Parts: sequence; C-alpha cells; structure tokens
Amino acid sequence: RAHWFERRHMQHGVRRWNRDHSDELQAAWMNGTGILVWDAVFGVWVGWNPRDESTLRRMLRAQRALSDLLVAGEWAPLEGATAEAIAAGVYVSRWSLDGTTLWTIVNRGDADWRGDPLAATLPAGARRHEVTAGVRDAREVTVPARGIAGVLELPPGTAEPERLAALLAEAAADPGSADAAFPAREAVRLRPTAAPAAVIPPDAVRVEPGSRR
Repeated sequence: RAHWFERRHMQHGVRRWNRDHSDELQAAWMNGTGILVWDAVFGVWVGWNPRDESTLRRMLRAQRALSDLLVAGEWAPLEGATAEAIAAGVYVSRWSLDGTTLWTIVNRGDADWRGDPLAATLPAGARRHEVTAGVRDAREVTVPARGIAGVLELPPGTAEPERLAALLAEAAADPGSADAAFPAREAVRLRPTAAPAAVIPPDAVRVEPGSRR
C-alpha cells in the first residue's frame, strides 16, 4: 500500500501550514473521509490555492450525494486501476454496495491524465458516470494534475440515485482551476482606534488596580 494513505478511521486531517493540500485531499478522497479546512491559524493567513479549492468542491459534492456508498459500502483500497494508469501515477480505490460501485481516482502526477483507468470491463447494460466532472456515460476520464476524479457504475436495470442528476449538473457547471499559486497575504498590524465613553454605563463594575489570582 502506498504510504501516503492514512487510516480510514481518521475523519479529518490537514497539514495546516502547507501551501499545497493535494496530498491530504487525495488521501481523504481515497479513504472516504473528510478534511479539516483551516485557512487562518491563530490569526496567520494560510489560505488555499484555487486548485485545491477546486479539488475540495469536486470531492465534497460526490461525498455528500453518494454518502451511502462511502459509509456502508465495501471498501477495496488501491484496487481496480489498469497497469497503464498506475505507471502514470493514477490510482484507484473501489466502494461497492448492492451492485453499485464508486471508484475514487487520484492523479499523483503534475500533468493532467486522460484515459480509462479502470481495469474492470463495463458489463453489458451498465452505465458509468464521471461524478466529479459531471459527465454521463463516460468511457474516459480526465484526472487533473494533483487532482481527483470519480466514476459511479450503475448495474443494468438500477435506478439512478436520487441526487445523481443534481450532482452531475453542479459538477459540469464548475470550471475548476489548475492554479496552484499560494494566495499570500501580508500581515499588517493595525492600531485600534480609541473609543472613549462619554458616560459610564450604570451597570458597569469598576475594577480597582492590584494583583489578583
């Protein structure tokens, strides 16, 4: 198993000072877990770059709409990728429940990857939808550089999940971003403006000077 995958029991994870959160995002996607977004650490701005924000949106939409697969499904970590995909740094995990399968896919490389990463052949009458880009009946997928993709397979005769149509529409409308530049902000110390009170409130309590514990 690749060392960068965490235990599935971990619900949240983040490297708060990192300017690149693709590792945490990919681990969360492959493990079916959440991720803690902490963009201001004790007053210090550590915002997320547009690429990672895009990855988070793609991941959360699918996790929320297909939560039953991630919560109750059978998890097969790092199972289901073709040899060609693995050679390119593209990895797959599988989630299965009542015949329906979700493949969570990550691209560890620095360039977009396009192709069919799934080793399993598509059964006759089954349908595969790319749920992070909003593509129906996808035969190939594009996994963004340092990003993720997700393929949902519905067996023949299975009705679509209730939230699938909305998920695909929202995903298709999101243009995403490949911008990994850190949105740096300069910390500026501000001197507070004095705000004297003309009248002491009647319920104010005067604190006499002195040392206290």
